[in-house]
Amino acid sequence: MVLFDLTAKDIPESMTRLPTHKARIREINFSSDGRWLLTANSSEARVFDLYKLFGTPDQE
Repeated sequence: MVLFDLTAKDIPESMTRLPTHKARIREINFSSDGRWLLTANSSEARVFDLYKLFGTPDQE
């Protein structure tokens, strides 16, 4: 289940270029538990483990 399903029209212009992508991203998705972030453009997709990057929600 996907909590958020955003397309390029939902994303501010300033956020459609990320350092991890060579081209503008077209889609951003978060998993329902908030752990996984998927970004995609026409030629590649990236998956980020947000818990690994920022810690679990119960950590302060």
